[in-house]
Amino acid sequence: ILMLSTLLALTLASHSNSPYDWHMSCERFTQKRIEILLDPNLDQRSKYNLIGYFRSKVQGECNQVLT
Repeated sequence: ILMLSTLLALTLASHSNSPYDWHMSCERFTQKRIEILLDPNLDQRSKYNLIGYFRSKVQGECNQVLT
């Protein structure tokens, strides 16, 4: 059963219509990055891990700076 569960999880994760296959715009990522950095409830490591995860959801380059 464990092997079947693992196979099912991998199949769902690799399917293009899965909830794991989502993207965000560079603008949205930049806004979220600022929100995360200013969140007093997160430690530095958690902030950078979360920012890194969200950055992986942006397609292409994202060197945008909020003004």
